[in-house]
Amino acid sequence: MRFLPREGQGEQRRHRLTRILATTAIALGVMIASQLAPSAASAHDQLISADPADGSELEAMPDSVTLTFSDTLLDIGTVVRVVDATDTAVTRGDLTLSGASVTQPLNTDAPDGTYTVVWRVVSGDGHPITGTFTFVVGEPSAVVAPTTATTAPAEATSGSTETARSIPSAIRTILVVVVGAGVGLGLYVLVIRLRTRRTPK
Repeated sequence: MRFLPREGQGEQRRHRLTRILATTAIALGVMIASQLAPSAASAHDQLISADPADGSELEAMPDSVTLTFSDTLLDIGTVVRVVDATDTAVTRGDLTLSGASVTQPLNTDAPDGTYTVVWRVVSGDGHPITGTFTFVVGEPSAVVAPTTATTAPAEATSGSTETARSIPSAIRTILVVVVGAGVGLGLYVLVIRLRTRRTPK
């Protein structure tokens, strides 16, 4: 069996330690980046309450529909459409967006029946989210509004603006990851240089 000189063994230990420290530094940088980077799944706002609520049965038509979300919304392409069973809108006037709440006035003279609420908002991260629900005033209708009611009016959307607002969020995520990896790489280079200086010639 052939044994390496002690100096060779010491050199191998130093290289092994350098690799371990470098790997740890890079892993630490990536871990920091992953913690700082926002999660796309959790970024989107959610509807947390509606007045009237989904499936509620009322004696008279309310004067408005109010939707409350989990965070502040962007004032872009917001739509709240309330229609009867014949797909006739019963909204009146303009909606009001205030922070995380959207209020759409309604025609209180509308007849009894089942009403469908179709909404579309843009969450704080720039992504549009949509939804629909129903409520009943007096006696329910035999049928509900056709599925075409689930499509928001095209003129109320603002796709180009939404894209422009959502891009910075993606860029921030990429930059955080790059910076984290850069920190790890910088530590790696630093460790290599320190080990090189301490290695006897």
